[in-house]
Amino acid sequence: MAERLVVEDFHQFGGKHCQTAALKNIEDKVYVSDRAEKLVGVTIEDLQKARSSKFPPFPPKNKLLKIKYPSKVGNLEKGIREAIKECYSNMLNPPMKNIGLAGKRLVKNVE
Repeated sequence: MAERLVVEDFHQFGGKHCQTAALKNIEDKVYVSDRAEKLVGVTIEDLQKARSSKFPPFPPKNKLLKIKYPSKVGNLEKGIREAIKECYSNMLNPPMKNIGLAGKRLVKNVE
């Protein structure tokens, strides 16, 4: 089941993304995932605050990305391989030092 997200202030920053998996109005909860094994339950109010966060470097300004899936999919194996290569390359050679593996090392040294 979901776990309550507990985050210190210094871990928060604008522009962080997550996937919404479920909305439970009766519970006042939204279940989200950020590449974690388990869903995390946050209140609707906390999600609204996060979406309107003014924290740098990338304040989200309540942006929402909706993904439309194609009605027909081509060669899935080729697409998956290309996506893995692109992700691998971006992690090893990020355009900025605060993302990718370099960013993970930077955050590790801050904590």
